Amino acid sequence: MDTFDFEGVNMVFLGGYHDSRFLPGDGLLFTPVFYRAAQNELRDYRNQNEPTIFVTHGPPLTDDSPIDYVPNVGHVGDPNLTAIMNSDLRNIIHIHGHIHEGGGNQKEFPAGVSINVASVTDYQNPNAPTVGLLTIIDDIATYTQLE
Repeated sequence: MDTFDFEGVNMVFLGGYHDSRFLPGDGLLFTPVFYRAAQNELRDYRNQNEPTIFVTHGPPLTDDSPIDYVPNVGHVGDPNLTAIMNSDLRNIIHIHGHIHEGGGNQKEFPAGVSINVASVTDYQNPNAPTVGLLTIIDDIATYTQLE
């Protein structure tokens, strides 16, 4: 896991995935240790009252959002990421991909917003934008989809 503490914004990167069926042979499978470490880093940054960008490969598990929905399969997100996004953390901007069908969608959680930025061009979601812009001004983060 990598973290960066910039003036005005923090970043936490958690590489790997929670489901071994979708990992290459040398991929990193998450264990509880990874989630605890990420949550501890996010909690440490909370005291700075700045937005924290939390980057993972996959989305949190939902029961009502397209960010983790695959047609004919269902919601396939990571329940441990859901727990982090439903925690007492605040001001988190969770950026993820993996579920291309959900690209361009976002969901609000108590800790902040989770945004699926997966490539969407000609992949089960051809009308969604292919570029997004995350702007942070005065500790306020805004995500805009661009054409």
